[in-house]
Amino acid sequence: MAAGNLHLPVVDLASTNLRASAESIRKACVESGFFYVSNHGIDDGLLERVFAESKKFFELPLEEKMALQRNSGHRGYTPPYAEKLDASSKFEGDLKESFYIGATGNGNLQNDANQWPSEEQFPAWKDTMKLYLATALVTCKRILSLISLSLDLDAEFFQNIGAFNCPSDVLRLLHYPGEVNECDNGNYGASAHSDYGMLTLLATDGTPGLQICREKDRHPQLWEDVPHIDGCQKYSIHRTQPGEGRDTVFDFLSGDGCGERLHASKGEVGLSRALIVNIGDLLERWTNCVFRSTLHRVVAVGKERYSAAFFLDPNPDLVVQCLESCCCEAYPPRFAPIRSGDYLKERLSATYK
Repeated sequence: MAAGNLHLPVVDLASTNLRASAESIRKACVESGFFYVSNHGIDDGLLERVFAESKKFFELPLEEKMALQRNSGHRGYTPPYAEKLDASSKFEGDLKESFYIGATGNGNLQNDANQWPSEEQFPAWKDTMKLYLATALVTCKRILSLISLSLDLDAEFFQNIGAFNCPSDVLRLLHYPGEVNECDNGNYGASAHSDYGMLTLLATDGTPGLQICREKDRHPQLWEDVPHIDGCQKYSIHRTQPGEGRDTVFDFLSGDGCGERLHASKGEVGLSRALIVNIGDLLERWTNCVFRSTLHRVVAVGKERYSAAFFLDPNPDLVVQCLESCCCEAYPPRFAPIRSGDYLKERLSATYK
């Protein structure tokens, strides 16, 4: 069962009103686990180069792509049907193909598990992807600082506990086919799942298909479209909460008529390409289910779709246990402490055949 477009908040990462931004994020994480960010610091030109390199790779013949098949370090190419995110699916696997790229740490190429396409064919690939990884990491740290504030923690909480000391950050390039075989009618580009880790930052090429289900135990499940917010859209605004010396909160109206709230300085509001953020199962566990890691999927829409998902997870040795601000005597911790790396390894091993 599908519904219309979902109304999600847009959080302006350039806003100086950190408290208002944190409150907006908390509301989104409690209600849906998804929100948008604008003024995120990732240049549209860099995003375009990432998508151009991605498209060029996925257009290669399958045998050439398979030469870089995903290794034991989960780096490299994953062909269609290799993943089955929804174990209850009747299909062999999901329709998408993907390519995993991880950070190289301090430039130590000897410990680099990545598989890089040949520089002769893809001279700009490595530099483009490394720059995107570094830039997206900075953006996600800014988001997690606001998430910390939203949980009544110090803004540098995750930094101070060592979450960012050699974190696990991975860029996943994704390609969804436009046409599908008759035997795949009803199959999904990505079947229903929640992300395993801490935080996901998603850029898309504008093609629809992403849907979320906020109530996974509801029958029938209600799936809502997450629309793309393009940089060329125009927004009409009006002031709703004036205040001297503070950012003004605006309602803006997007091209599809969806009213949202945006924290911005007084004046005209303009958006570059907004990115989609969602929290994963590990952060849901950390918050004792106060924040929601939401089921989502990608449906086939009869058109090719490209996206780039950046996953940020904490240091693998960090022990994830219920935050003090998320439990009390009446609401005790629901999960035992666990090492981040052990948890993610367990979840990944169940995904691949």
